[in-house]
Amino acid sequence: MTKSIYVSGTGFRCGKTLISALISRLLLQNNYKVGYLSVIETGVHGRSSAIELVKWINRGQVANLETNSTYILRKNCSPHLAFEVENIQFDLETIRKKINFLDAKTDVLVVDGVGGALTPITRFYTAADLISDFNLTPVLVIPNDVESIHRSAVEVEALFARGIEVAGVFLNNLRIGDPVILEDNKKTIRETLQMDLLGEIPYQRDFQIKGRRIPEPFFKPETILAENKIKLIAGKKASP
Repeated sequence: MTKSIYVSGTGFRCGKTLISALISRLLLQNNYKVGYLSVIETGVHGRSSAIELVKWINRGQVANLETNSTYILRKNCSPHLAFEVENIQFDLETIRKKINFLDAKTDVLVVDGVGGALTPITRFYTAADLISDFNLTPVLVIPNDVESIHRSAVEVEALFARGIEVAGVFLNNLRIGDPVILEDNKKTIRETLQMDLLGEIPYQRDFQIKGRRIPEPFFKPETILAENKIKLIAGKKASP
């Protein structure tokens, strides 16, 4: 089975789709055939905005990129409530079919997750359950701020308690912060939580996804991501 990387976070709007796109681009540059799956999107009207971003950042390399999505929900809220409000039944088999479809065509699958580990997909099924059921390898996207250490610890502990090992952490600088705190976050995540730091997204004042004002460094992910560590998580490429 294709190696599957599940991009989780500390909640919504923390940068999971951007990280998913950058991981995809990095692996495409290393001649992997990459599958991208957006599991559940909320607050979206129309086509998948996640897939649009992933294709935009990977423009010029889409020949080896397969994209797909499962559920696109209009209500901007936790998925369990969006499913209820829109009267849509969550079906695990729908996700299984999409994963199997991409698995057959790619070397590695990047699964763009929903919220954090304990985000409820239904009232009795969480994102952590999804990770476990499909044997996905989680990586965490954490906003780099005064709450980073606590957020990281909560996510790691929630997954560890379910027998799930986190492969590493990405820090996303969504705003300007105290450099002493930001640097200590990296040190504490590595030394105290014993987590690999897989990359750090620099703060960009004029970064706009919808307006396509995406800084040039984001098209060179090897400059901000730990390339060798990510390739190790992705595993070996299939024979040509």
